[in-house]
Amino acid sequence: MIPMIHLFYVEGLVNELQGTREEKLKLYQEAFCPTPANEEDKYVSFLSLERLLSIAHECYGYVELLGAIKRSSQKHILPKISKTSAHHARSIDAMIFEAIESSKPYISGFKLGMKTLFTKPRFVFDVIHSFGQKYPLSEVYFVVLALELLGSKMMANSNVVCHFKAESCEAAHCALWEMYQGNISLRFSQNETGIELDDGLVVQDRVEMVEMRSFTRSLEVVMTSLVADFDVTLQVASSMTSIPSRTIQRRLKNESSSFVQARASILTSRARELVRQGFSITDVAAELHFSSVGHFSRFIKNLHGQTPKQLFIR
Repeated sequence: MIPMIHLFYVEGLVNELQGTREEKLKLYQEAFCPTPANEEDKYVSFLSLERLLSIAHECYGYVELLGAIKRSSQKHILPKISKTSAHHARSIDAMIFEAIESSKPYISGFKLGMKTLFTKPRFVFDVIHSFGQKYPLSEVYFVVLALELLGSKMMANSNVVCHFKAESCEAAHCALWEMYQGNISLRFSQNETGIELDDGLVVQDRVEMVEMRSFTRSLEVVMTSLVADFDVTLQVASSMTSIPSRTIQRRLKNESSSFVQARASILTSRARELVRQGFSITDVAAELHFSSVGHFSRFIKNLHGQTPKQLFIR
């Protein structure tokens, strides 16, 4: 299972950053993120989110980056996943569980919910399989989103402690602390990413594993999202997920699949969709990063025993 989020989590953030359209498209490219497209569901691997945040920090600095995350949370993300505008009218756990339910179609590979540890309630939002990676800036991203979900009124009435699995990333975490005017505490090298709330709160203990896809399916989803922007080779898949190529091949084999099969399925499905949209076979070959239409035709015929015209145009 590869942890992933819907592209709208990233798109809102990038829209809130300063810069030209060309600069923002370059940001997507360098982070191995798909570029937004109307009416297309695209997903971003958690590593690509981390890479995008790191590049954005180098371009804009942590103060601007965290401000953009906060604005994006308020304007783009919470209106989509939280239907409750009057925070004070709901209990914290009811509000959190509502947001979790609304988020499920847009994330995969996470554990989300509320649990009580040593009498203190904690809102947990953590990746299930990290593949040995640390995601310090992605943790900051989701902590900001969670703090904005809780709302300033609830934060004022609680002793909010933010837990990070990563060690301190001093400049980023100082910017976070200052953005919330010192009303939060930060702890590092924790077992889970989450927010610890005041122990006077009574919450329902429930942590859910939002893990909708097998490894094969999750890889196909993030690769399908990238196919318009990259030639989805094994090397690209490894760079996009930070999973070694041999590990990808082994995990696919354990699920009776292979990278060749996964890539072929993705390219065939995308080709069929492009033909349906009115693209010529020559244009489809270019869109899918084949060196020539002849190369594309041989690829399809070797797979399906038919030429692209025979297979897609009937």
